[in-house]
Amino acid sequence: MLEHLAPIHDRLETGTNQYPLSLISGIGSRTRELLEEEFEGDSRGFPLDRVVNQLRKDLDLDVKKKWSIGKKGYGAELLRSKSVLEFTDQLMKNGVSVSEYACSFVQASAILYRQMQSRDAINRLIKGEHPINELSLPGTGMKHHHGILGAHHQFLAHNSSFNYLRLIGAKPEVPYDELHQREMYLFTNAKSPTQFATKVVGYRNGPDNQVTLVKGKDVLELGAGNGADIDLFLKDEASSVTVVDGSSYMLQRLKSRFEPMGGRVQFPYDGEAMDMFDALGDYAAHKEKFDTICSHSSVHYFDDRRFEELLEKIHGCLRPNGHFAFAVKAPGATLDGNGIPLFDNSTTLQTTEKRHENRGEFVRGRMWLNYDGQTRIFRSAEAWKDLLSPYFDVVDLSISKVDNYEAPGTTQEFYNFVCKRKEDQQSSILTV
Repeated sequence: MLEHLAPIHDRLETGTNQYPLSLISGIGSRTRELLEEEFEGDSRGFPLDRVVNQLRKDLDLDVKKKWSIGKKGYGAELLRSKSVLEFTDQLMKNGVSVSEYACSFVQASAILYRQMQSRDAINRLIKGEHPINELSLPGTGMKHHHGILGAHHQFLAHNSSFNYLRLIGAKPEVPYDELHQREMYLFTNAKSPTQFATKVVGYRNGPDNQVTLVKGKDVLELGAGNGADIDLFLKDEASSVTVVDGSSYMLQRLKSRFEPMGGRVQFPYDGEAMDMFDALGDYAAHKEKFDTICSHSSVHYFDDRRFEELLEKIHGCLRPNGHFAFAVKAPGATLDGNGIPLFDNSTTLQTTEKRHENRGEFVRGRMWLNYDGQTRIFRSAEAWKDLLSPYFDVVDLSISKVDNYEAPGTTQEFYNFVCKRKEDQQSSILTV
């Protein structure tokens, strides 16, 4: 996973004391083999401790080196670091070997595994006092020797223990489709359209407010979710709504619901799940264009470099005067601050007016590997605008406060952007 995070990737490959990703990947593969042996065999006690010890032997490292939390050790330092990027910089500066660097992720996972299996952590989950409780529905109650624990919360607690291993490739990434199948989140089965979709339908601009985003338009929705927004687009007389989604589970639900209505809702690729980058590249190659491309809570998984690639593809798939409308979670959202901090490029803002001091943040990019195994980035509105500016003009920006999105009892802010395609921007996407 580290190779897909541009700021960390660049540091590993170009730092003064380089940590080749090929070596990190090799150590990750060996760790995966050890994990399979431990968890398929006698897994009593703390099998990750044994994995750490064997890995250190394999790497010819000091097996007696203290690494438990509260002791000196790179795994403990990783857990205490502001971010993985900061940790990487520190170890490179100190001349620590790439073997110790990679092993520190396994050590951190072993420490975290112990913590998440502790009586204190389990009791906090049962009582609803752990941060994990805010991230999903509890799911079916399961018996635990400390009480009844929600199946979804148990899954997230177990899953989070292995996220450090995912960063070095010792564990596979969690497919987002699996989370949908588990129906862990409230939004999976929400009946009402999002506030974002309501704003998109209500948008008017131009002479006599003739410019609309949906009515009479060909709309492409990236990440359609449960389909409530599609219902609203159809009611607003969209000419067509094309659905691209990376979840097979959600697509099958959408197909069974909308295919009987006729051809206004289209499911390309025979209704198979499709990565949005691949789908947009395919549309561009076949010169298929749309009037409006929409995305609700589906583009905040990408760092700056990857998001710029996405913007270029979206730009190439829009007709002249087309629009890209999207909603993303603002900094301070429920998932901002939960899990592993990957990098944090934030500046504290401070202004003084009439002797009153106002503080805030400019969040250029703060990225987390959340408990559910998904990476999400949080940016200030101005940071989003900066990334959009080469390809789009932001013609409307609003903020929505959304209650009970992932789980009950939470409120978070979403930025709703409406962006007009810049006509002087030439896409470099190859077409055939």
